[in-house]
Amino acid sequence: MAGVQKGAQKGPLTDDLKGAGKGVQKGVHYGLRELGEPYPRLSWPQAVEQAWAMVEGLSAAELAGQVLAIGFVPAQVTPEVEATLRQIRPGAIILFSRNIPSPAAVTALDRDLQQLADEISPHRLPFLIGTDQEGGTVARLGPPATVFPGNMALGALGDVRAVRQAAVITAQQLRTVGITWNYAPVLDVNNNPANPVIGVRSYGEDPELVAALGIAAIRGYQMMGVMATGKHFPGHGDTAVDSHLGLASVPHSWERLQAVELVPFRRAIQAGLDCIMTAHVHFPAVEPEAGLPATLSARVLTGLLRQTMGFPGLIVPDSMEMKAIADNFGLNQAGWRAIAAGADVAMVSHRVEDQCNVYQGIIEAVQRGDLPRERLVAAAARSVAARLRYGLTSASQEASRLTAVLSQAEQQGWEAVGVGRAQDRQKALTMAAAAITWVRPFSTGLQQVSSDRMVLPLPSPDRPWLVVEFGVRATSFAEDPMEGEGPLARALRAELPVDTRAVHGLTLLLGGGAGDAMTQATLATLLDALRHGRYGALCVATHEAHRLAGQMEMVNQLYIACRQAVPPVPAVVVGMRTPYEVAVLPEAWPYLCLYGPTEVTLAAAAQVLLGRAQARGELPVSVQGLPDEAGRARSWRERVQGVDWVAGLDAGGTSTKCWVASVDGRLLGRGEAGPGNFQVVGLEAATRAFDEALRQALQRARERAAGANAEKLAADPRWVCLGLAGADRPEDRRLLARGVAQLGWDAPIVWENDASIALAAGRSVGAQAVLIAGTGSIAYGRAAADGSPVRAGGWGYLLGDEGSGYDLGRRALVAVLKAWDGRGPATSLTQAILAQAGEGVEPPGLIPLVYRGAWDRPHIAALSHTVLAEADRGDAVAQEIVRQAARELIELVQAVARRIVPVSPHARDVPHAPAGPHAQASSTATVVRAVAAGGLLASGSPMWKWLRQAEAEQAQGRSSSAETAAPRVELHPLPVEPAVGAVLLALERLGALEGANGERVLARLYGSYREHVS
Repeated sequence: MAGVQKGAQKGPLTDDLKGAGKGVQKGVHYGLRELGEPYPRLSWPQAVEQAWAMVEGLSAAELAGQVLAIGFVPAQVTPEVEATLRQIRPGAIILFSRNIPSPAAVTALDRDLQQLADEISPHRLPFLIGTDQEGGTVARLGPPATVFPGNMALGALGDVRAVRQAAVITAQQLRTVGITWNYAPVLDVNNNPANPVIGVRSYGEDPELVAALGIAAIRGYQMMGVMATGKHFPGHGDTAVDSHLGLASVPHSWERLQAVELVPFRRAIQAGLDCIMTAHVHFPAVEPEAGLPATLSARVLTGLLRQTMGFPGLIVPDSMEMKAIADNFGLNQAGWRAIAAGADVAMVSHRVEDQCNVYQGIIEAVQRGDLPRERLVAAAARSVAARLRYGLTSASQEASRLTAVLSQAEQQGWEAVGVGRAQDRQKALTMAAAAITWVRPFSTGLQQVSSDRMVLPLPSPDRPWLVVEFGVRATSFAEDPMEGEGPLARALRAELPVDTRAVHGLTLLLGGGAGDAMTQATLATLLDALRHGRYGALCVATHEAHRLAGQMEMVNQLYIACRQAVPPVPAVVVGMRTPYEVAVLPEAWPYLCLYGPTEVTLAAAAQVLLGRAQARGELPVSVQGLPDEAGRARSWRERVQGVDWVAGLDAGGTSTKCWVASVDGRLLGRGEAGPGNFQVVGLEAATRAFDEALRQALQRARERAAGANAEKLAADPRWVCLGLAGADRPEDRRLLARGVAQLGWDAPIVWENDASIALAAGRSVGAQAVLIAGTGSIAYGRAAADGSPVRAGGWGYLLGDEGSGYDLGRRALVAVLKAWDGRGPATSLTQAILAQAGEGVEPPGLIPLVYRGAWDRPHIAALSHTVLAEADRGDAVAQEIVRQAARELIELVQAVARRIVPVSPHARDVPHAPAGPHAQASSTATVVRAVAAGGLLASGSPMWKWLRQAEAEQAQGRSSSAETAAPRVELHPLPVEPAVGAVLLALERLGALEGANGERVLARLYGSYREHVS
């Protein structure tokens, strides 16, 4: 592996924001996965099958515990907490800031919890421990851990790589301290300025933006061993009621839900999201029963989410103690009704009596028959399966790991175990500064240092800045109270350490009851000081002023005082949260939006205000009160300028080919490198080939692009689909993951074998059957009504290796043994094979090679390629071997075609491209269209001329009667290579081939392909 690390660790997708994976490469932190063991480790069907066997024999009480996630107040396992846990024996624990005063405290708490789980949990499974680590205003694990800017800030930044990097680092920290379930990311589309609970927790108002950034976060969390949770399904973004306080309704039509609210969830499911949290919101378009929230609706959870959208993972409703549920349905009923509707885990976050109420309600519902035992078993199986997917199989092992983390952190500091590293905080600071947005055009009084950079006059002790902030503790129940006063003033002082008298910070309380009179007196003093010019500048930090009338009144008074001063006092409004408030603020004031007052964001804001950093963010939501188009948020497609791309790699034994394509169906570039079958050439050479092929494709794409488009192509693709013949075993995937991780790629990767690519690509174009063939393999299958393959496999699977590419190698060895005359190599083929085996090999040494080593697939594959190479050089033995294999391939293609497609004996026209995404013609053309979709065999491949020759020989000897009995399948040079089939698969996974849009994408893809190869 040293060669890969040294020669290929900086792949084609590196950039300045990269670096999150460096700790992974070293593999030293207790909280990190080791390379080669990517998460999740099991598929959902595998995990559920194992889990079902573990839970089906449990009692109703034990099952009820497994479907509960409970919280508690202390930061340690007190006797009271232990008693509750022993009684309920829950499957999961939810932690809040009250439980996480420090990394050391939460690690010790999680260790103690897992030690208890080792005693009380069925099968001694660990607890699934979760928390809300969204970033921004909702982050339970705080400093010294690194907390990244929140979702709306990342939406303003609009960088998929940055979002994924933030998620990777966040997950590293969580897993280190024992948290393996993150209730993030928020996938709500926030398009309601009056929304009291989502706001800055959303990436923005464009469903595609939310989907793209949400998927990046999901992949970052889950690849590092922390289960992600998309919330709040089906969508909480267009509500004006906080479900903590009441039951909201989203009255939109089904068409609108499909076009907006459901888009991020649909995309996330396709991308592999493992958990979805449901909203306590009523959706009349899906659930006609008045007042029934999604959490308790079988039509939403089972009908829409499971059956229509095909979600295989864990369904967990938001906390059952929220008033939308508790006040309307009662906790004794709500828990079991959610499970009956299709939920897998019920979350009861705070009070012991509420937890016992829900727990007892589930048991009683099973006893009454209101909750079928089978449904409870299924829910418990998914709860257990989630742990199995992420390697959480032993509570004692997890407790021991956490003990080791505590020991190392105590000796070397928390940075040594990956929590709160200086380089991670710098990344967060860089992201925060780049996300901050100058929303309103600049006014007089600010100094313009560049076209996009304005600063206030620098503060001094003689002319200090006045920083007025409002004492807002928290704007929603999802957030933690903000303790202390004046965080912006403190951040500014930290940037001016020489003389802190240059900043005068003051907090004005809102709704302070008896303190209102004191606040008004303080405000009057400030107004008088501003009018008399005692301050050189004013910064006002606002919090959702459009929803808080008292704050708005104070802001207006400060504005008037600044205008009355002679000369007027320059001022700026710093919006701590959503930019919607700009519509109600004085029009003359410049407005800077932070999207959430986190520690790194405030530090970045101080640097921006002092002219030390640039604010480059772009509005992710539209706001009123700005001229012309200034307040319109551009869509995600506008922001990425249409060059949002995918990559397809075909890692063959002869060469590695790559195509990159835009998601709207334009092929952008092609690359080719050496063999990529790691079983043939080894892992180091294969990964170098991957990297080189993609590098070439990107370079050619950049050469074809221009200006900003070329810059966009330097970003990560939406998806990389890597076709790997024979890489079906888990150990193969782990080995490949180790190699690819060291390339420095930051793109999500899908591992598929050639058969899977062909089948999926064929389904994308509506093909009835799909065949794919390369140098020595063929696979076939048929798409069933539900889109799944009926059967797929290589030659070895079909014929027991008889006639397969591996059989070429076996025949080569037999030919060598027959040709050996006791004096040395008799043919060039023999010489080539002996060179592979080592110099000076005598016949007694060659025979063990055949029977002990060469029957292994990697050796046989290598020998088959040697046979092809020697046949091309004219070796008679090799040519005869290849001729026979080519004849068998022709016969096999015909046999498969007859078996799975009703072929007309008179259908002889063979088109060069699929007729369209829904081609269903029952003829030989159908087979060839499907072959083209999957990428059968490109002209010029090593086996091509031998197949053409065998076809010609067969045609010469075929009679007219035989023609009717066994219709011919012509092997024309097809227009689609296997790597293009991989591109098709990637586009399908992204949902780019859905509906009418899919037809347009396919038309552009094939048109662009013909242009490329002409």
